[in-house]
Amino acid sequence: MNFNALLPLWNALLVHPIMHGLEFVATLPWLGALPSGVAGGLAIVLFTIFLRLILLPLSLVQIRSQRHQMAIQPELKAIQRKFKGDREGLARAQMALYKERGINPAAGCLPLLIQMPILFGMYAAMSQLATVGLTLDQVTTRQIQPGQVVYAAERREEPLPYNQFVLAQVQVVPHGTDPIPITIQQDQSSVSFGGQELLGAVEGLTLTPGQVPPAANQNPPNPTASAPASIFLRGGEPDPDGITMDRDVPVPNDGRTYVLEVWVNVNATNADTAKVVLSHDPRQLDVVQIETPKIQAADLAFKSHFLWLPSLGQPDTWRLPSINFNLPGVLLIIMTITSFVSQRMATMPTEDPQQQAMMRSMAFMPLMYLFFFLQTPAGLVLYWLTSNVFSMFQQYFTVGLGLLGGDLERFTGRDLQPSWAHVPGSSPAVAAALTADVGGSGGSSSGNGRADKVQNIAQKTPAPGDGRGAGATRRPRPGNQGKGRKRGKR
Repeated sequence: MNFNALLPLWNALLVHPIMHGLEFVATLPWLGALPSGVAGGLAIVLFTIFLRLILLPLSLVQIRSQRHQMAIQPELKAIQRKFKGDREGLARAQMALYKERGINPAAGCLPLLIQMPILFGMYAAMSQLATVGLTLDQVTTRQIQPGQVVYAAERREEPLPYNQFVLAQVQVVPHGTDPIPITIQQDQSSVSFGGQELLGAVEGLTLTPGQVPPAANQNPPNPTASAPASIFLRGGEPDPDGITMDRDVPVPNDGRTYVLEVWVNVNATNADTAKVVLSHDPRQLDVVQIETPKIQAADLAFKSHFLWLPSLGQPDTWRLPSINFNLPGVLLIIMTITSFVSQRMATMPTEDPQQQAMMRSMAFMPLMYLFFFLQTPAGLVLYWLTSNVFSMFQQYFTVGLGLLGGDLERFTGRDLQPSWAHVPGSSPAVAAALTADVGGSGGSSSGNGRADKVQNIAQKTPAPGDGRGAGATRRPRPGNQGKGRKRGKR
C-alpha cells in the first residue's frame, strides 16, 4: 500500500483541522495578550478539554459497560465454578450471560480506539507546528545568477528555529528531458549557532522532467558528531491547503514552475544563521524566485518558551554530560504518573479470566508511554497529560476510583470510594467487594483486578439456566442438619 497517497486525506480529515484548531485558540484575543509560549500551552490544554467533551458520549458508553460488568461478577464466579476445567463451556456460558444482560465486553475499548487516531493526528499536527513556519527570517543575501543561487539569512531573537526547518523556497523552470543535477557547495555554505559552525553534510537533488524525483522527500544526510547540521533539498508542488507539499508529482516539462525547498537540519539544537550556495546548469534550469517562509503569531505560540521548556515543539528531555542518551523531563514524568493513575481508576475488578489477562498486559502501558513520548514534541506530552487529568475527574465522578480505591485503602487503611461507586441493584457488600480490590481485608487480591471478596456471596448465586433466580439459595434437606445425614442401608 502506498501510504503517501493517503497523506492528503489523512491531513485534510484530521491533522490540519487539529493544527488550525490549535492555532485558532492560541490567537484568541485574551490568550494573545499572554507570552507566546504560555498562549500555546493553554491552547493545547483548552483544545484537549474540548476534544474530550466531544468524546464524552463514547466515554459514557465505556462507563456503563464497566458498571454492568461489575454487577454480574457474582454470576461470573458461579459460572466459573460450574464449568471448571471446561474452557469451551465456560466461554459459551459467559457469552450467554453477556447476551442475556445486554453487555458488550468490547464496548469499553471503543473510546481508546477513537482516541488513538486523534493521538497520532495530534503527533503529526505538533510535528508540523514544530517545523512549519519558523525560520531564519532576516535575509542577508539573495542572489540569482546563471548557474548559481546564493542565499543567506539569520534570526537574532527568540524563538530560534529548532531541529529541522525550511530555509527558503526556490521556484525553478526545468527544460528538456535530461536529468538536471542541483548541487549544494558545502565549502561555501554554512550553518551556525552562537558563532559555532555546525554544517557537516549536504545533499542535492536531481530533477528529470516528466518523472517524479525518487529523492523528492529525502531524509537529512548524516552529519558528523562534531558538525551535526546538514543542508538538503526537497521538491514538489504546494498542496491547496497551503501547508504541505505534494512530492509525488512529475517534474514539469511544459514551462510550469517546480518548487525546491532548502531544508536545514541542526539535529536537535537551534540555529541562528545559515547560508547556502546552489549550482546547476543554466541551460537546463531557470531560477525564477527565492521566497522566505512567513512567520505568523500562531507559529511563535508553539515554538516559544513554556515554563521550563525551550518550546512546545521540542522533546521534554535532558541529558547528563557523562551519558549519551536523553532522560525524561518533569512534564514527561508527570504524564507517566497520571497515565498510571488514570488506568487504575478506569480498571474495575473482574472474574473474567480473559479480562484479567488483558488487564495484566495493559499494566505496562504507562511505561510504554514514557518511551513513546521521549522523542515527541512536548506539546504532545501536554495533550496526553491534560487528557489523563480529564479522565481521572470523569472516572471519579461516575464510577469512583476503580482499582485505585483498593491501592489507597491498602496504604491508608480507609475506604475512599465515593458513595456513587456502588453498583445499582447490588447489595452494599457486593458493591464494596467489586470496587475495593483489597488484599488484606478478607480477600486475596494481588492487584490484578480480581474481586476475590465476592466469592462467599457468589457461592449462593447459581449459574444462568440452572432453574433458580439470581439471588436464590438452596433449601436445606430434611436430616441435613446437626451431625449430618445418616447413611441408609443398601
